Order: sequence, then C-alpha cells, then structure tokens
Amino acid sequence: MIIVENSNGKKTTLDTIIEKAAEEEIEVVIDERITGKKIIKVLKENREYYLNSIYGGELAEYWCNQCELKGFGTVVVLFGIANGEYIEKIKERNKDVSIILYEPSYSILYGAIQCIGTENFDKKTENIFLCVGKDGLSDLYNTMDTVIGYENIKNVRMMISPNYELIMRRECEEFKELFNQRLLNIEVNKNTIKRFGQEFLQNTIDNISDYVHQYGLGDLKEAFEKIDLEGIPAVVVAAGPSLDKNIKELKNIKGKAFIISVDTALKSLAKEDIVPDIAVTVDPHKPIGLFDHEKINHVPLVYALGANADIKQVHHGMRIYENSTNSILDGFIYKLEKRVLRLSTGGSVANDAFSLARELGFKTVILIGLDLAYPYNKMHTEGAYGKDADNKIKESDTHYIQVEDIYGNMVRTEENMNIYRQWFEREADLYPDIRIIDATEGGAKKKGMEILTLRDALKRECKNDEGLDFQRVIGELAPYFNAEERSEIIDYLNNIDFHMEALRKKMREGIKAYDKLDELNRKQKYTGKEFTGAIEKITEINNLVSDNKEMEYLQLYVAEEDYQLREVVFEEKDNLYEDIRHMANNGKKLVNSIIDATYEIERDMKLAAEKTNINI
Repeated sequence: MIIVENSNGKKTTLDTIIEKAAEEEIEVVIDERITGKKIIKVLKENREYYLNSIYGGELAEYWCNQCELKGFGTVVVLFGIANGEYIEKIKERNKDVSIILYEPSYSILYGAIQCIGTENFDKKTENIFLCVGKDGLSDLYNTMDTVIGYENIKNVRMMISPNYELIMRRECEEFKELFNQRLLNIEVNKNTIKRFGQEFLQNTIDNISDYVHQYGLGDLKEAFEKIDLEGIPAVVVAAGPSLDKNIKELKNIKGKAFIISVDTALKSLAKEDIVPDIAVTVDPHKPIGLFDHEKINHVPLVYALGANADIKQVHHGMRIYENSTNSILDGFIYKLEKRVLRLSTGGSVANDAFSLARELGFKTVILIGLDLAYPYNKMHTEGAYGKDADNKIKESDTHYIQVEDIYGNMVRTEENMNIYRQWFEREADLYPDIRIIDATEGGAKKKGMEILTLRDALKRECKNDEGLDFQRVIGELAPYFNAEERSEIIDYLNNIDFHMEALRKKMREGIKAYDKLDELNRKQKYTGKEFTGAIEKITEINNLVSDNKEMEYLQLYVAEEDYQLREVVFEEKDNLYEDIRHMANNGKKLVNSIIDATYEIERDMKLAAEKTNINI
C-alpha cells in the first residue's frame, strides 16, 4: 500500500523513516485498546487526536463522499496518510485513480507502517506517490508537475485526512497553497503558450543561425563550478519601483558580487554608470530598446531561444543560450550529448535570473528591485522603458489584489505577480542551503527571506576583498558548437524534409489504427488480435508524441488544437462505446494537426535559411 519511490525515483527507506521520526517532537501512539483495531493517536498540547475512526469504517466512508472520485484520469492529492484506510477507500471508489500523498510527519508515517505491516512497505503500488516531511514539499510539487496536466486538471481532487488541519495547521496551509499554485500555473502556462506561442516559434526560427555560433548555459555553469565563490554573493537586479531607492549602492562592488540584471533594469543601471556582469532575457516580446545603450549593449546576455530575435540588432556582446528549450534542434543536441541547462522559471524574467544565480553555485543571493507589487502606485523603476513611458497604475482599476508588504502594510499587486512571489517563497523553502536576502526595500513580503537594506547586505556579505574577474571567466567560454558540429547541424537542417516525412509516416499509421479502432467499436468487437493490435499501435504513437524531442517543438505548432482536445479527453462518457468513439475521433484530430505541422516546420526552416544565410 505504501510506495517508497516518488515520481523522480527517489526512495524513502524504512530505516530513514525511523531515524527522522526520532528527530520530531510530535508524539504518536498506536492505540488498540478500544476495539482491537490499530488506531493512530497524536498527542499535542495536552490533547489527543485520533487520525482514523475507532469504530469501524463509517468515518472513512463519510469522508470519502466529500469528493467525486469517478472518471478516468482522476488524481487525488491527499494530505495525511493516517493508518492507510483512507487510501484504501479511495481505491475502492476508483481503482485507476492516481494518489499523490503528502505526509508531513515521519512519526505518523512510521505509525502507519506499524498499522499496515512492514511486509507491505516495500511493495510498490501503482499510481500512489509518497512525499514525506518538510523536504517532501519539493517532491510534492515535482510529482504534481508530472502527474497533473491541463488534460486532467478538471479531474484533480484535494483531500485532507480528518484531524490533520487541527494537528498541523501551518503544514496544511503550505500544502493548500502549493496545490492551488500548481493548478494556477497550469492555467497560466496554457494562456502564455496560446498568447505568445507563435511569437516564440518565429523567434526560435530566427535565432537558430545565431544559436549555432554562440555559447551554452550548461557550459557557463561548468565554468563557474571551477571557481571559488566563497564570500561572493550574487545580486539579482529586477526592475521594480523600489530599485530607484538603492541602485547607487551597486557602484563599488565590481568583482565582490556577481550582478545579474533582468532586461528591464538595464537602462536604469546604465543611467548610473553601473555595468552588470550578466543580463537575462526570456520573453518573446521584450522591446529591443531595452538593450540599445552603449554602456550595456556588450553585457553578456543569457538568452532564451524564443526571446525576441530582433535584440541581436542592438546587442553586440556574447549571447549565452539557454539550452534545451523546445527547439527543433533538441533531438540533435540530445544525440550529441551536449551539456544542457534550462532555468527553472515561475513566469517572470526575475525568476530566471534567480535560477541562474542558484545554478551557478552562489550560496547567498541578494534581491533588489523585486517589488512584485505596486508601491506608490508605480509599475517599475523610472526610465525602464524610457522617460516618456507611463509608469502609473490607475486608481480606478478593480482587478488588483492586496498583499502584505515588508513593512506590514497592504500594497496592490496582480495575480500573475503574486504567482511569481509564491514561486520565490517555494524556492526559499526548497533550497534552505541558499541564503536569500530581500534588499528590495519595499514591495511584497516574501516568506523565507531575510529583509535587509542593500547597503547592509553588501557590507555583510561581500567578504572577498580581492574579488573575481567574472568577465574573464565568461570570456573564456568556447562556442557551444564546434565547427564539426555546426556542419552536422547544417546537414541535419538539409535533411529536415526526410525527418518530417519519417514522422508523417508514423502519424499516418496512427490514423489507420484509430480508424480500425473506430470500426471495431462500431461492431463492438473489443477482443481479439485486431483490437489488441490497434491499441498497441495507438500506444506506440502516443509514446512517440510523448518521448520524441522534436515533438516538444512540434506541439507548439498545434497548441490550440492540443489544448482544445485535452479539455475533453478525460470527460466521463455514458458507456464504453462512446468512450472509444470519443478517443478515436479526438486522437485522429490531433494526429492530423501534427502532420500539418510537419509541413509548416519544413516551410519555416527554409525561410529561416533565407533570413540567416544558412545554406541548406
């Protein structure tokens, strides 16, 4: 009943559970006195809390009725294992349900093992994922990221085992927040792809020729792994309104701190004669004017492949490409076994900038300009988009929400920025070995961070008086692709028609399989070699779509159709006939969309060749 391996293959052994349980202050007792049934009792603040019914399964039945658990693709995200009977009841209602279980206490988990029996502990139960303890929050998020997608978001249920909210209020709130954040992120990602997907595609195509001659983020990380960063913090410069308060403090820390600027903060830094060590841009629609300044247009730039391709017109420094970003070259890069790195992001370029600092190995990260709110009703630092740009929010607008600022007051923000804030809080929780200092001196309060003025933070954390020559370290990078590999890429692009035709052949086999399935369904022939063969072929095609590196890129072409189909894929039908008919029709629609997309890729690669003078 207990799975000891999470979605990432991480195992929790019985010995580890016993060891960690001994470190907890919570007192857990296995009580068998009343009915002879093993009941888990928690003692807290002179009160007793039973985690499961002492009188049989009535409580579990009643509890289970709070959620609709029918339907294929149903996922239950459960807070608290108790003695395991709640999981049993969920499985009784829907044997195909996936259960993501978060148990914050190793002591309770050990109690559950004693109730269930250690002989069951090592049995891997399909579709049950266990995340344990405070460290398990990262496992929880990653597991939700793996198991929950847009296609089954309507079939996701959050359930809290009885009495857990009373015993673990704080942990329960963290659980709810993480759950809601994941579901919200799914919606945000969908809307982002639908809104900017075409821009991303066009930029990716236009950036390919530059990409093959520039530098790789994975190689940058490797270079930083070879230097001693002791006593040197990273300073992430965002473009919030509070940046105007303390930006001048950055003037005299060259080499003593590693300055990472988001794209929208570059002009503000240039105005103060401050040159960052590196900048980050990821959005497909950021204006090129952000980089058009002689003081900052040579700054090394961490560059997403889908970022605005026109930036290259005004940026003349090194561009360090974020690798493995859903490009047509992903499969090729994989085959070359190149070092790849994709930054974790929460939707904002500031999230990427922080991820960069963490990936490069900095153990202290100082955040400035990260308001994630509108103090003084300002949107960003003065001059970020030019002196004439509108920098005020409208008092009359009603879509803003209120959050607490660092001073304990309420400040306006928007839902998307609140998501970014929650992302930073989760990062602080997931990486306790990294000290994060919020030196913004304004804006939204972020849990898990120390609040200091920038002056005090720099004075305390910049401990390496000699400093480091970061430009030398970055400047010694070799291009991501050598001459031989660039030649192979050209050959690959030359043969893009061949690759796409091979993919089309597979997709056409998928259409035939769906047609056969539809035919057998009309005849209600659900057994035999023909039916099994059709299902196996469809499974093969689905695996190809899921696992093929080039398919990640292809799916951007069919994003609209993909999301439309995913919205209904797990809808419960009245009978098996309707279920199979629905699957066959929608499957064919998606496969046909993919086939159409392969022709678009061929066209776009030829256009890219004309634009970039790659001779294909």
